[in-house]
Amino acid sequence: MILVVGALANPAIAFVCSSLLAAGDDFLLLDTRQYPIHFEPQWSIVGGSLHGKVRAGRRVVSLEEISAVYIHQIDTPPWLPYPDAEPDPGVLPQGAWALAAFVSVLPCLVVNGPSSCRSNAAKALQLPIIARAGFLTPRTLITNMPDEVRRFHEEVGGRVVFKSMSHRRSIVRPLSDEDLLALDSLALSPVLFQEQVNGVDIRVHVVGASVFATAIESGATDYRHEFRCGLGSPLLYSVVLPDQIAAQCVILTRALGMAISGIDLRRTPEGEYVCFEVNPAPGFTFYQAATNQPIGQALIDLLRSGKRPMNNWNQIS
Repeated sequence: MILVVGALANPAIAFVCSSLLAAGDDFLLLDTRQYPIHFEPQWSIVGGSLHGKVRAGRRVVSLEEISAVYIHQIDTPPWLPYPDAEPDPGVLPQGAWALAAFVSVLPCLVVNGPSSCRSNAAKALQLPIIARAGFLTPRTLITNMPDEVRRFHEEVGGRVVFKSMSHRRSIVRPLSDEDLLALDSLALSPVLFQEQVNGVDIRVHVVGASVFATAIESGATDYRHEFRCGLGSPLLYSVVLPDQIAAQCVILTRALGMAISGIDLRRTPEGEYVCFEVNPAPGFTFYQAATNQPIGQALIDLLRSGKRPMNNWNQIS
């Protein structure tokens, strides 16, 4: 039995549920908006042994029956208008932490468990791992010191973009002259600054051992927010990665403990691939709809198999 945890209004959760329902697969949806009124996990660990059950309406499922779990953004609102959008940080579904603790103790395949999402909570943790997987990374500065930003800005010839260093998604913006005049506010919170990299954005979805790459042509610094810039909609189309780059994507995903990932690359005019970050809860339906790549079907097949991908950390250590 497959357990699905997340809000049904989330496109990824809706796709998984509708696919499982159409195929006649046994699954149970725990809609995070209904916790704890309409469902309740009950579990204990005694002497290292887990036992318990999940009550959802009139149905009761023992934990031993659960073969795989798909969990998507239980700590963010489900009504985000575009993939990987930034939610209101003041709004959290009730019981998000309790649900995260519950799925963390399940011994089956969990796509993706809270522990595998930790590296994305601080970009500084991911960047060295990305580099060890063989990817180029942009020159990066994380600081709350204005003088350091000014020095970095001069070193890279003024070609600087910045974003949040946490898991909270933010618009990637060029560092303007006005921003340079407002650097004193950095004392309140560190920010991630990077040298701007020219090229074509490529979102790579890794699902188990399958790799799906989507190129995005956009006139905006951050294509996810192109409509806000009045530049229309980005152009998305599927591409085939070089074998070595595709293999590195799989290794990186597994090294981070993920079974599915959304990896943000940029292919430079010289044909090099620069990696920015790895998203543990990718909004794959947006890319699937634009390219007809079977990303969701690969996810369904992985959940049905219940097979946990082998961790490839030793390949990049």
